[in-house]
Amino acid sequence: MRDSFQKASRFWRVLPLLGILLIVVLAAGPAVAPATQAEGAPHTYLPGYEPLEGCVDVVVGSTGMLPDGAGTINLDVPGPVLDAWLVWTGTQDEVKNVVTDPNVSEITVNGAPVTGNAKDMLPQRGEAPPWYSYFADVGPNGYQMVNQGANSLSLAGWGPLFSSTPPGRGTRRNGASLVVVYDTSPCTRANALYIYESIDFAWWETGYEIGTDVISHLIEPANADRSARLYTSIAGIDHTQRDNGLCRGLRFWYEQGTGVPPNELFQKMWPESIGVNGGAVSADDIWNPIPPCTPDFRAPATALSGGFSENGGDYGSAMLEITVPTGATHVAYQLESETPPSIPDVDPPFRGGESFVWVGSGSPFIIDIPSPDLTVTKTDGVDTADPGDTLTYTIDFANLGDGEGENVTITDTLPDYVTFVSASVGGTEAGGVVTWNLGT
Repeated sequence: MRDSFQKASRFWRVLPLLGILLIVVLAAGPAVAPATQAEGAPHTYLPGYEPLEGCVDVVVGSTGMLPDGAGTINLDVPGPVLDAWLVWTGTQDEVKNVVTDPNVSEITVNGAPVTGNAKDMLPQRGEAPPWYSYFADVGPNGYQMVNQGANSLSLAGWGPLFSSTPPGRGTRRNGASLVVVYDTSPCTRANALYIYESIDFAWWETGYEIGTDVISHLIEPANADRSARLYTSIAGIDHTQRDNGLCRGLRFWYEQGTGVPPNELFQKMWPESIGVNGGAVSADDIWNPIPPCTPDFRAPATALSGGFSENGGDYGSAMLEITVPTGATHVAYQLESETPPSIPDVDPPFRGGESFVWVGSGSPFIIDIPSPDLTVTKTDGVDTADPGDTLTYTIDFANLGDGEGENVTITDTLPDYVTFVSASVGGTEAGGVVTWNLGT
């Protein structure tokens, strides 16, 4: 089913307001009334979503899964399900002091076993075990656990927690996201849906990655501003900071424009990081528990929903709505772990910014494909005509949309009792039908 959506057409392209003159001579016969007519990065994409184009949309739900490897995701799906997957992120399963295959993880979903395969892995510091992002198809081509309408997925059984590392360090079953792609046919506007399958770290300590790589998507330019949605799933945010009255900061840097996306959006400075290559803070602390953190979003972001997962901790999923300007050919974002100074007189000591993993498979980006809004009108400027009169029909056509049209053709059938004389803009007549091949 996915292939049919990947082949969705680009419809039309933008046309300026133009006019065509069609001249005919009226022969003997009845009077004729006027006629009218009307119309980047090192990360890898999930196969088929680079992007998936067509009458599609996406919804995302999430849950934290600390401390016992369990949680519940409730999600409403507005249309027929095309694809659905569950992605959970943290350290690998460990059972009775024996590390199982790290590339495979098993949890139960609504009481049934579900096996996930590792899409990506990142090493941690020191002796702490690596983090994985596991992926299971729970849609119509997999476990078939998600349908149109209301869905509730109860997750359990992610490991018992065991590690040779110090207690509480490095052994994390942070949380899971449910991503569902659904059919919106028949749609008047197609979407482009991008999804990475990679993960990436950001650390708060000096000497480690202060921020993620720049995550970018190449998009088709449009002739008007558009609204896009950017989902982010984050594993590793600290659920204990609320109890401690602390806020370990996270920033969301964003840039959009033309040409090659930049490979850096901010530089770490003191006391505040600075944007480079057009990068600006568009959201702050949107994945952290509140209080004391205060989620904030700024232009070009226009709306924010979601955030910290209350039921289990150390996981969050948020959606930013972004205004993408006319002519933009890429969007790019980068997540930063802030590093404010230590505060030694609190217990436990304030450690600075947050450490976390960005989860690509749980972070779709969706934007509408530029499309046309064609209008065609035809007038002759008279109410009646006598035999032998010359009539000049004017056909006006325009595209009020934000996308161009390819292979555009206008045809007009001559009324009875007239003889074709000429047509402007390269119009040709055959069998009483005048055709204009306008191209792009």
